[in-house]
Amino acid sequence: MATESIILDGQPLSGEDRYGVWTTSVLDGWWYSPEPKGSTEERENADGDYDLPVYYGARYVTIGGSIRTKGHAQQHQAINRFVGLLRNKGRLQVSGHGPTQWADVKRASGFKMEPITDTYAQWQARVKAPDPLKFGDANVFTISPNQTVPLFHYGNAEASPIFDITGNMPAGYTLWGPGGKTFVSPSVVSSTYPHHLDMSEGLLKVNGYYWTGQTGNADLWTIPPGQQVLTGLTTTGTGTAKVTVYDTYI
Repeated sequence: MATESIILDGQPLSGEDRYGVWTTSVLDGWWYSPEPKGSTEERENADGDYDLPVYYGARYVTIGGSIRTKGHAQQHQAINRFVGLLRNKGRLQVSGHGPTQWADVKRASGFKMEPITDTYAQWQARVKAPDPLKFGDANVFTISPNQTVPLFHYGNAEASPIFDITGNMPAGYTLWGPGGKTFVSPSVVSSTYPHHLDMSEGLLKVNGYYWTGQTGNADLWTIPPGQQVLTGLTTTGTGTAKVTVYDTYI
């Protein structure tokens, strides 16, 4: 049986650390999907409603548990550590209950830790993941010029591929996706000008900087759960496209 590991903003909330032994007993909102959201519009002169898009709201997670510290001094240290977590956005990661999953979160409430005895305290926090998706292991693929590779992942939601294009491509390149979709960049690729494209945001980075107005066709696509999506690279130069597809969950 895998060992449970729950980490918030770099702080383990299960198992033993320098403060004592942490136990997480509440993880509400992590295991199920957030509530859907979207507009509802009735058909005035027909049955039912218009078939409008439905999206998911942000993911809210309530985390609670206890800590048995090594001493009274460590209890106060643990309190200070806990209530100071997530001053800015951080990561919530859960392992030991099936595949490892993580999401980037921010505070949705004050963080509380209440001493019960000199060495035992109970704590609670509520966090918000503005992006309701959870992510897991990275599946990495390499595409050579004029080659197609099937991309896939093991999650239950659509995943956005991330491309890192390197090599020597003086005339740029074209990425090919499903249904004739293409992402075309005429910009040079070289050792000093590598390209990075995250299709979840659709913005091209060159050498770490956003590169605007330097693309031709700019279709985006996702990898559905349980399917393989052929993706290709065309260029007159040499090099490769490394593609990362995270297991993606809702």
